[in-house]
Amino acid sequence: SCPPRGIDTVPKEMMLCTVVPRIFLLVCCVVAVFPSDVVGMVITQSVASATKTAMELSQKANIDPSFADEACQLWYSILCVVDDEIPLPLSAMPAAHALYASTLARVGRDREALAQHDKSLFYFDKCNASKQITKAEADVLLAKSKSLQRLMRYRDAMMLLKESFVRDSTDNVSWLRNCQSEAIERAALCSMRMGDVDS
Repeated sequence: SCPPRGIDTVPKEMMLCTVVPRIFLLVCCVVAVFPSDVVGMVITQSVASATKTAMELSQKANIDPSFADEACQLWYSILCVVDDEIPLPLSAMPAAHALYASTLARVGRDREALAQHDKSLFYFDKCNASKQITKAEADVLLAKSKSLQRLMRYRDAMMLLKESFVRDSTDNVSWLRNCQSEAIERAALCSMRMGDVDS
């Protein structure tokens, strides 16, 4: 279940803006084109409209954090009001939770963001039959590690980084190398922060 809407004091997070067009197209296509028996669910116009607004607010919050609180409230109402209910198509859920997580982190609510990162990764795993890491999933893993670092959970961040970037990729190899390079650097930083430079 989703956490209550408390406020943390840990600063800043980089937004996952690249997923905005993807989820927007998914939601619009489902509402406008596909019947409920194809999608496996019925998505109402109000949910689609709220999701579109939440995405726009999250995108604005990347530049101006004053939009983040409203975006977080809207994401909460879409994703967290009813437990065990999937309000959007399954393929859109990883991106929706990732956007919610990045918006929470943008205003220092990293403890809450971690739960949303985990939800996003859960749906990535559910949607990805090959179990090969994708660029979007790698972005969420790196964002989760940054939240852990800001919460000074360096050992958890280091283990996440070391364990997450060893799988094969279905996408272009160059982005994976960049992610692996960043993961190594961040893992080394976490190790130094723990005073364990030999890890």
